[in-house]
Amino acid sequence: MKAHTREELAAAVARYEQEVWQRGHDVVMQNRENSLAIHDWEALSQSALMVRGVKRDAPWQANDA
Repeated sequence: MKAHTREELAAAVARYEQEVWQRGHDVVMQNRENSLAIHDWEALSQSALMVRGVKRDAPWQANDA
């Protein structure tokens, strides 16, 4: 296994931190949007979940059987 320099390791950690931060930010923003949406009854009542419901074999779901 190759030994890495401090600079190479620091660059790798910086890339990793940026990727993790971006993924975390995306998830937080999605959760925030969902939280706000469920507090807006008018918008929630028009959502796909409320309009179409949940079906086990819905055409947009993968069939794992």
